[in-house]
Amino acid sequence: MPKARGWTVRPLPEPARDLPSGDANRWCKMFAHEIFPEYGYSVYLDGNIRIVSDLKALRDEFIASHAAIGLFKHPTRSTIDEECTELCASPRFSPEEKAAMLAQLNRYRGDMPTGCGVPLSENSIIFRNHRATNLAPAMQLWWEEYRHNSKRDQLALPWVLQKVDLSVHRWDWSFRHPNPHFIRMPHFSGRSGGAFSVARYYLSMHRKTLRNRLKAR
Repeated sequence: MPKARGWTVRPLPEPARDLPSGDANRWCKMFAHEIFPEYGYSVYLDGNIRIVSDLKALRDEFIASHAAIGLFKHPTRSTIDEECTELCASPRFSPEEKAAMLAQLNRYRGDMPTGCGVPLSENSIIFRNHRATNLAPAMQLWWEEYRHNSKRDQLALPWVLQKVDLSVHRWDWSFRHPNPHFIRMPHFSGRSGGAFSVARYYLSMHRKTLRNRLKAR
């Protein structure tokens, strides 16, 4: 079992153990209420999100909202149409993956006409109320959409929130922009040289933390 200073590390839950790494990550992302059933609330963070301050203010704001899920504004796009257009223009995805995204979007359009009022969010940080009505079925539907479609979870979530009556608290700012709570780092690949690469990555992290704090003042 790996260790992380200041954290309690738990084994990967049984439903996720035999999944490919990307799917296992998404399972944990969507089912925090099953991983931590003894807790009333949780915060999911992508691996490249760093907490740089006490989250008590955000936690209290979310709890006071009585919402089931807390989401952050997408920094550049507002709708799933815009998201799909951007993804399909990217060389990161194969023609087969792009076709799957377009098929998924076309299916959603029947349920989500333009102006339906379900905005796009960036889901690298998610607050959850584990006791909220309809949280479990909404997350199960999100998982099914992820597993059986394009595997772009941001594309599926607005549709899920339109299909399931789930209360949402939305922060109208992006954690990519300077703020007192989080910084977003590039994913560390480690391809360029062992311990030196690790040291350089963490030095860049500390520099970015300092710049972020200065800009957020």
